[in-house]
Amino acid sequence: MVDKIQDKKKQKKERLEQAAYDLFSEQGFSETSIDQIARRAGVAKGTFYLYFPDKEALLNQVIFKCSSRIFKEAMQESRFKQLDDWVERVIVLIDYVIELFKERPNDLKVINKNLSWSMVGDQVEKGDGEGVDQEFAELLSYYLEQLEGRGYERKAAFQLIFMVVELVGAVCYSSLVLGQLGPIDELKPMLFETVRKMIRN
Repeated sequence: MVDKIQDKKKQKKERLEQAAYDLFSEQGFSETSIDQIARRAGVAKGTFYLYFPDKEALLNQVIFKCSSRIFKEAMQESRFKQLDDWVERVIVLIDYVIELFKERPNDLKVINKNLSWSMVGDQVEKGDGEGVDQEFAELLSYYLEQLEGRGYERKAAFQLIFMVVELVGAVCYSSLVLGQLGPIDELKPMLFETVRKMIRN
């Protein structure tokens, strides 16, 4: 009986998250109301507040889940590549993220300009992010260890990953969503070379 109640609660929360994702990608965060989210999710407005204190908290949860899913998928892909040069493995990861965004522009619209690495990374490191995936946490540790093995302190490794992710996210958003800078495939060589310099230096 308790399990069924918990399952129903989980389903309602997931419906709210999915409704928010859909509405944020369709019309933007500021144009989306809690009423609209509740209606799309098929729940009463009061139910919303059982799971989230406000719309910003829901946005953060949606961004966290979306970002961590993207990171996990890309990290898995790059780790399986048999490349001797670890930096080139990072480039494969970035290229994979870009291709994901080309296929799923709504993810980029919801995340809005960056992958919110500070939120994802901090929550994984502290272990306090709701729904933190253990496999993703292990993949993140692998990348941090690679940087530490190259002389970075852990804090500096986090900062470097943050800067790389912010750069990639901003370039993708400008190109794929705003139509600025030029086609993303034309920007890739310069972007990749910039990341190589950031990591190797």
